[in-house]
Amino acid sequence: MLQLMLHRFSAKRYRHLDADDLELGRLNLLIGPNNAGKSTFIKTIRFAADVLVPREGSSAFLAALDAQGRGELLDRQCQPPGEIELAWTLSSTPEAKKLTYELGFKVARSEDFPGGFYITKERLAYAEPAEGHNKPFWFFDRNRKDPERVSFSVKDAARSPKTLELEVSSRDTVLQQHEELLRHPNFYADFYPTFDRVTRDVRDYFKGFREYASAEIYPDAVIEGSSRDISVTMLDRRGVQLANVLRHVDEAVGLGEYNRHLAQLMADLREVKVVSVGDTKHSLRLDFLDGRRFKLGEMSHGTIKAMILAHLVTSPVQMRLLSLDEPELNLHPAWLRVLGRWLLECKSADQIFISTHSPDLLDVFTEAFREREVALFVFNWPRRGVQRVEPQELDTFFQEGWELGDLYRVGEPKLGGWPA
Repeated sequence: MLQLMLHRFSAKRYRHLDADDLELGRLNLLIGPNNAGKSTFIKTIRFAADVLVPREGSSAFLAALDAQGRGELLDRQCQPPGEIELAWTLSSTPEAKKLTYELGFKVARSEDFPGGFYITKERLAYAEPAEGHNKPFWFFDRNRKDPERVSFSVKDAARSPKTLELEVSSRDTVLQQHEELLRHPNFYADFYPTFDRVTRDVRDYFKGFREYASAEIYPDAVIEGSSRDISVTMLDRRGVQLANVLRHVDEAVGLGEYNRHLAQLMADLREVKVVSVGDTKHSLRLDFLDGRRFKLGEMSHGTIKAMILAHLVTSPVQMRLLSLDEPELNLHPAWLRVLGRWLLECKSADQIFISTHSPDLLDVFTEAFREREVALFVFNWPRRGVQRVEPQELDTFFQEGWELGDLYRVGEPKLGGWPA
């Protein structure tokens, strides 16, 4: 299985996000004023995960639309019905062959759901043509004039393309219609092995997406403890299962790395221990070098959020893509410098997106940005759109000793300036 990363992204008419073939990095910083599109950008990745990851029963496409607001998805400058177009390009390395998945769909008014919502465009292809060819090889492509029909393509022994056209539903993605496609003998015999191999890589990538917003973390629920469940290995979006997840980590590899990270914030911390609360719950206790012991209820909300962040950057369960929205909330500025180092050194996620308003956190990434180890994206409102900022655009400031956070504090126009 390929270790894919999100290499490029485009969006047209998706809420107020206008992204034109953005080139992404392993660690990506998203900055800009409120309502500029940072959270919307992350929602497009969530949307891809929701429509591509296998789902039992109803249409994954319609369920994803319903979850994200139905008729509210279309850019307000467009009159419904309108068409939203998204494209994600995945690659294992910058030099490797890149796969582009394109999805276009019609969006009507909320009261027209589901009848006015359907897929109009869907294509999975290599992003670039092979040597000696004019067009990229494609694995499947919906008919724009008749989206209920899809052409599939493979290469035979002579390396020439072989195609097959089949009927599909425009109410769900091709990747969700395996069972219907397998009813066709020709597809099963000649096309399915290639189709399954490539689409499995794409689905598995988005299945590995994990999204956390600091404002949605519920410290009080974490304090209450987790009902014992040995099947929990990944942290939920609200952080409620922290005790169960750390119990799993402790049994799998131990909490040594986790404790070492937290000790960078609390120098006198000896260890965090998973403890029982009654007969049905797990909770956590912090033991310090001087013998003091504290329950979670005695810790601040900032400390609990720091404990969650420490787990995310040390998790033994590898994440394909980790998104953190405003991780600075409730954290002391001194802790933000430590958090920045954690994120730069993080090995638990193949790719990271960080949405932030914190100059203190931005400062930490200055040198990595100058070395092109970090990609920086500025979201603009009301001018719309998102641009990637290149290090050379700010090089004069860096030579004078400025850091990213300094430039953000003074409203440098290349970093979006200050909202009016």
